[in-house]
Amino acid sequence: MIGGVPARVLAVWLVLVAVTAMTFWIGTGHHGPADLGPAVVVAAGFVKAFLVGRHFMEVREAPRALRIALAAWTSTFGALCVAFLLS
Repeated sequence: MIGGVPARVLAVWLVLVAVTAMTFWIGTGHHGPADLGPAVVVAAGFVKAFLVGRHFMEVREAPRALRIALAAWTSTFGALCVAFLLS
């Protein structure tokens, strides 16, 4: 625990901040091909949704069916959105 915050929560929060900074950088056109930028930003958004659901909405300790549903939803719809953007 660091300053009253569990290390796991701090680590996930730092990852979320880093991914947000990366998507902002990519989304403003500073790096990579222009056609891949939106797909990377959307994929990162679904990764962030999974992390928030899993760690900050306590799905990590929920019944197995709910954990599977969260993983299935974020991966399926994230892949569909990315495929739509790339087509």
